Amino acid sequence: MPNLRVLYMQGNPVTKNIRNYRKTLTHRIQDLKYLDDRPVFEDDRRYAEAFARGGLQEEKEERARLKKEKDEAHWRNHQAFKDMIKRAREEKRVAEEAKAIVQEGIQEDEKQKEADFEEHREAEEKERAQKDYEAEFAKKREEKSEEKVEEEPPALEEVTAEQLQEEREQANIKKKEEAFIPWDENCQLPEPTKETIEKKLQEMQMEHAKSENEPEYQEPATVANKEEEKEEFNVKETDLEELD
Repeated sequence: MPNLRVLYMQGNPVTKNIRNYRKTLTHRIQDLKYLDDRPVFEDDRRYAEAFARGGLQEEKEERARLKKEKDEAHWRNHQAFKDMIKRAREEKRVAEEAKAIVQEGIQEDEKQKEADFEEHREAEEKERAQKDYEAEFAKKREEKSEEKVEEEPPALEEVTAEQLQEEREQANIKKKEEAFIPWDENCQLPEPTKETIEKKLQEMQMEHAKSENEPEYQEPATVANKEEEKEEFNVKETDLEELD
């Protein structure tokens, strides 16, 4: 039976007639995987074959060889595991360094972008301030040029003292006339006559003459006024004599 894999002979009296029953069957049936109540392992097969070759001594030597092989395999696996950990740590270190380099590059790029943005913003602010200053300066220059065109005085060499005095008097009269509004349509009082307006203008001219220390305009004195002035003058002379 070359294809026999599982054999159960427990309780069969023939097992008592086979010397070293389990080792013999394991050695004789090469493809046997399960015998009675437990499986046939590869170690069991090697022990059985060594026993068949040289008895218990050969089996002991085979067990020692097998133990040595297992120990060597164990240490190989252990060293492989250590190498794997070392490689993993090295790969992790390289990955972290690469990540740090990338992160540093990203931070430098961000800093450069921020610096460029700040520089661009400052340049825009300077340009805007320059434009505002130029616009304000141009506006003031236009206003000054308009004022100069509207109220440009004549050259000094072309104006005489009499002309200046006459212009000043006309400007003062004009100012007083503009300040005095005799009557308008919304006024509830009756419209003043021409004589009233002329009298009011004459009074304003007199007030203007007083303000500039000009000789005060006096009405023709009557006889009674002259007598009163004479008496007042005499009283003042008497007071002066008493003081002396």
